[in-house]
Amino acid sequence: MNIWKRTHKLIRVCFYLVGLTIVAQMPAGATTVGFDRCEAVVTWMKGAWQSNAFYAQNGVDGSDASIRKYLSEVEGWCPIQSKKYLFVLAGQSNMFGGSGEYVGAEDWRNNVKSNWTVGGVTPNQKAIETSFDLEIWKQPRNVVNRIYYWHEDPNGQGSFKKVSFHDPLTSSKMQMMVPVNYNLHGPTLGIYFAAQFLITHNDPKAEVYLVGKGFPATGFNQVTKGQTWSSERAAPHKLQDYLVNHSKKAIDALPGGVVAGLLWLQGENDYAMDGVDQKSPGAIDVIAVQYAQNLHEMVLRFRTEVPYAHGARFLVATLIPQHYADPDGAVPSFTNAPDKAHRTLIPNYDPKKTTGVYHSFLIDTFYMKNKPEFQRTLERPSVIKTHYSAFALRKIGKCFAQVALGKDCTKIMSDAVLP
Repeated sequence: MNIWKRTHKLIRVCFYLVGLTIVAQMPAGATTVGFDRCEAVVTWMKGAWQSNAFYAQNGVDGSDASIRKYLSEVEGWCPIQSKKYLFVLAGQSNMFGGSGEYVGAEDWRNNVKSNWTVGGVTPNQKAIETSFDLEIWKQPRNVVNRIYYWHEDPNGQGSFKKVSFHDPLTSSKMQMMVPVNYNLHGPTLGIYFAAQFLITHNDPKAEVYLVGKGFPATGFNQVTKGQTWSSERAAPHKLQDYLVNHSKKAIDALPGGVVAGLLWLQGENDYAMDGVDQKSPGAIDVIAVQYAQNLHEMVLRFRTEVPYAHGARFLVATLIPQHYADPDGAVPSFTNAPDKAHRTLIPNYDPKKTTGVYHSFLIDTFYMKNKPEFQRTLERPSVIKTHYSAFALRKIGKCFAQVALGKDCTKIMSDAVLP
């Protein structure tokens, strides 16, 4: 009887070892059943690291710590072990928070210029406040209570504050202590992302800390090159310095936290800012290569210079494809350089997919089709047009959350088209 027990135990061990081998050979995006992908690979590498000089060259010495560090920094496999997830919202001004400061509605109202418009429509202040509060109010209370935002005072002193607001339908005094910017395109996306991340993560003790550092009046190429702001809105520092320094300040104020990702929503065509004639032969190819190189350099700098950001993912959502096509037909294959860079040089591009998710070295690009549908007015009579409808924000936020947790969101983005 003991022989049979020992034989059965040996068979189970053999199956487990085979399973580890299969898991270790799977691509980073694959899913497994019955095994924790990271733990399986750690176990496998402890016995196999000496067989490949590449591991030793990247700091692997056989110890558990060195293997996990390698998998996190080089392969992007192991999940971040923390309950405090910090995400930097670092997109263009009308995507992720203008100057990146967080202000209350009253502060915002005092800074609004009389000639400011959205899509040519002068907004109604109360309608804007009500609409965004309504959208945020829909999120589960036990989720929103675990979302914090980074606030800096005029002297540069910062701290994290809990997202709080009153129900606009019952409260006579509204308080929008949410990530708000002067043109109000960005706040709900950050909240949607944070809420979807916590819901997807399904850990009641997890918390999300948002650091909004958008760049006003700025094209993406300017940021990747490390340039300063445009002449319309000059600044004494370079954009990458600005991003890195403020991220450092925020993570220093969050003991036990990790920088889980840098989120970027790229919704505008900015390649013309390079000063290159878009219709000149080979112009888009030249700019695309430069763009991709600059993007990788910026991601590398962020992940190496910001503490606890070595495993951070760089998540890019873009609405560019198919909607900036040259009417003269001069650019039939790719609408612009960033489009080509994201589709060919940065991710593993499948030309048959017009929408979806493309992955590369810790850079994930999400594509959505039918941009006009995302610019629809929220379905309430009192709400003005916004860049993105609540539908789009929920989709983008959920997709960001899925990929940030190592899951796939291709189906989500494929469905991201309104009827």
